[in-house]
Amino acid sequence: MVLTHKQRSDLEFAILEYLNSRGNDFAATIVAFKQESGLELPAKNDDASPSIESTPSVLEKKWSSIVRLQKKILDLEDKLSLQEELRSKEGQPGRAKTSASKYLPRPPAKADLVGHRSPVTAVAMHPVYSTLASGSEDASIKIWDIELGQREHTLKGHTNYVVDLNYSPDGSLLASCSVDLSVKIWNTETYECVHTLRGHDHTVSSVAWLRSPKGSAGESAHLASCGRDQTIRLWDVTTGYSVGILTGHDGWIRSLAARPESANQGPVLGTNEALIVSGGNDTTVRVWAVGRNGKVLASRCDYVLRGHSHVVECVAFSNSSADRAIQSNKVSNAKPEGTPVDVVGSNPGGEYVVSGSRDKTIRIWSLLNGGNCVATFSDHGNWVRKVIFHPQGGYILSCSDDRTIRVYDLKAMRCTRTLEDAHAHFISSISMHSSAVYLASGSVDKTIRLWECY
Repeated sequence: MVLTHKQRSDLEFAILEYLNSRGNDFAATIVAFKQESGLELPAKNDDASPSIESTPSVLEKKWSSIVRLQKKILDLEDKLSLQEELRSKEGQPGRAKTSASKYLPRPPAKADLVGHRSPVTAVAMHPVYSTLASGSEDASIKIWDIELGQREHTLKGHTNYVVDLNYSPDGSLLASCSVDLSVKIWNTETYECVHTLRGHDHTVSSVAWLRSPKGSAGESAHLASCGRDQTIRLWDVTTGYSVGILTGHDGWIRSLAARPESANQGPVLGTNEALIVSGGNDTTVRVWAVGRNGKVLASRCDYVLRGHSHVVECVAFSNSSADRAIQSNKVSNAKPEGTPVDVVGSNPGGEYVVSGSRDKTIRIWSLLNGGNCVATFSDHGNWVRKVIFHPQGGYILSCSDDRTIRVYDLKAMRCTRTLEDAHAHFISSISMHSSAVYLASGSVDKTIRLWECY
């Protein structure tokens, strides 16, 4: 067993504390252990040191943690056995089995997560584990277990509103940005801040991962951030240095998204290029190509998409399921001359961009069709705050200041489900787990709601 110096010290102190609590049963052992370890317990009458009786034993706390983990394992095993039982009943009369690609949120909410002291500004699901991160105007980030509905950690480091959160594709790092002008990178195993990235001159609005920490060919992880200073900055997360600045927007850049790494060899791009999409106060959506040029990231703006009449609040890239669903719709299926015949079947996603705006509309843009708008949805009654693609199916999910969460079928090109009064106040953010089992929503009412999807 390999322990750090601090872990060894904690363990030795816990052993000494336990032996001492047994009174005279281990008197000789205590003397010998003190001599060999060099440790001493604080005196009971020492006001500067915590009382032994008033301080929970380290071993007791560790044992309690183990008991909680065992309970969690038992709960998960029960849930697994229930799922297996439901599978065994497939084909019997009753509700037909639903594919994960069709899992959609249904009321009522499974749980309300309460703990933030101010409006919730961002929520982000871990790409692998059943963990949720939330950011708030109280400057804190909280980590939640969505299976148990319990808070696990509180991350403190920002000195002003937390605006956006984003897990790296492998889930090993969490990026956060804030009104305090900084971007912070957190290790999701230790929950320690490993980097603070500074360079923006005003509020940092959004962050997006260009390359996972375990990217191909051993290349460094890269992150993009945007802000009120009208710039997009590119960062080498390994070193913490800025490696590029993109300019072109004429106002506050509100949102940012990166095309999935697996899609960066498709027909939209050349080799080793990545795509970033951004939207902001100038009402435009811009698509940028970012490529490797030695140790410096070279970039260019490939598309300027115009159509919104108010601030663009949110943007996102499609996945392969969404691409297939959109292309199956006759309205958006036309392709320009020269498009490869096998595009639909082979491309791993990222051929479309979705944007949501304060003009109350959601627009879908085709990058293969020269950036044309192929669909517009006008169902929301107030500002659209967040749009995401269903991780496994052909749907878009959105939230708005009208306090609704809406689901759009990309094959039918219409709104097929609405969660009315999903929160008591404006809904600022939504995030769906990669398994599509849960949807989380965060609101100005300071709560996070979990919605079961089936």
